[in-house]
Amino acid sequence: MPNFSFIASEDVKYDLAVLEAADAIVVHWRFLGHSLFYRTVNYAGKLNKKIVYFGNSNEQQLLQSLYRECILPMEKKS
Repeated sequence: MPNFSFIASEDVKYDLAVLEAADAIVVHWRFLGHSLFYRTVNYAGKLNKKIVYFGNSNEQQLLQSLYRECILPMEKKS
């Protein structure tokens, strides 16, 4: 069962340590302010975390994006 943490757009000062345990970071860019976006993306880059950018609320499209960005690359390595 997947585990996830949701960080609200108002939580600009959230604890960045939550990103360390992430396999991938989904950024819903339509609802993020610049400060939260750059803080998250810069820290994720330092950790070499996969970032999946997402811009709508369709769950099926999000799952397809996660599959395309996270699962397929792992399958190609096998």
